[in-house]
Amino acid sequence: MKIGDIDIQNSILNLEMNVEVLSKVLDYVMQNNPSVRFPTPIEHAQMRSDTLSEIKKKYPSNGILGG
Repeated sequence: MKIGDIDIQNSILNLEMNVEVLSKVLDYVMQNNPSVRFPTPIEHAQMRSDTLSEIKKKYPSNGILGG
């Protein structure tokens, strides 16, 4: 199934896989490196904003709002 430029089924499967892998990597890093500095709330907000901008560029015809 496609919506605009997005193949929904493949996108969901890829996202699920990426989220699970990243979650496991982050857990590993946190368990093995207790002195790791995590992003501040401001840095995290900037990461979210940057990511939204990247997604808007990737799917320009989908009318993604926010940011």
